[in-house]
Amino acid sequence: MATIQSGTGRIELFEDFLGAEWIVAETAASGDLGPFRVIGDGGEQSDSGIIVDEALVPLSGVGIYTTSGDDNHAIGLSTSLCFEIGKMGTLVAECRVQFADVLTKGFAFGLTNENADTVSIEDDIISISTNTFTISADDFVGFYFDAEATSYATSWHGVYKGGTRTAPTLGVSVDFPNNLIVNGEWQILRFEIDTNGTARWYIDGTLLQTITGAASTTEDLAVVALLGDHAGGAEVCYVDYLHVSANRDWTV
Repeated sequence: MATIQSGTGRIELFEDFLGAEWIVAETAASGDLGPFRVIGDGGEQSDSGIIVDEALVPLSGVGIYTTSGDDNHAIGLSTSLCFEIGKMGTLVAECRVQFADVLTKGFAFGLTNENADTVSIEDDIISISTNTFTISADDFVGFYFDAEATSYATSWHGVYKGGTRTAPTLGVSVDFPNNLIVNGEWQILRFEIDTNGTARWYIDGTLLQTITGAASTTEDLAVVALLGDHAGGAEVCYVDYLHVSANRDWTV
């Protein structure tokens, strides 16, 4: 990291879903919600969006992710490809998330090179068949769950690819069995990545995993928080807030 200079040296992005929304009827290829981009191949469909509904979740502000009815479509929020860990760490990302159920859906929250307007979790970032990962993205470090995992369908996984450490291939090697997703309950997901690529995963304030060399220190990457659907049905999740913090690269 470059020597800190006078001025605002810390980047802070925060969305609390207190009013701004990306209405379901909106069909633009991408847009913005607070400081984040709205992305996902379901975003341009007329049945997908991120809304605020006071009648359902009135307190604290909650974004309701709603996917389209097309198989493997995704919706969510992203930064630009603006983070180079070696110059801007420690990067910290945190969100508070809840699911009414975990059937026929997946969720990815992490640092990746994949943030196109038409991104799909399953096609572009990561998928799981039985209990074996396929990480399609060149880089992905963060949390992942998928209902298509045979034995770990309600488990969060601490996944990593892009650094010097070999990426995991089996769900059992990086799942968090003591922090299962429970329908209707909030969980706080947090990951931290240092300038040397070491990553840490926390759920509800408890450190669950530390991996050295988990992340690339030289690639330009984005933070994403995405919901994906399976079986061609619209899926929903609730996000209370999304927070991303990193050091500024003073060399540019």
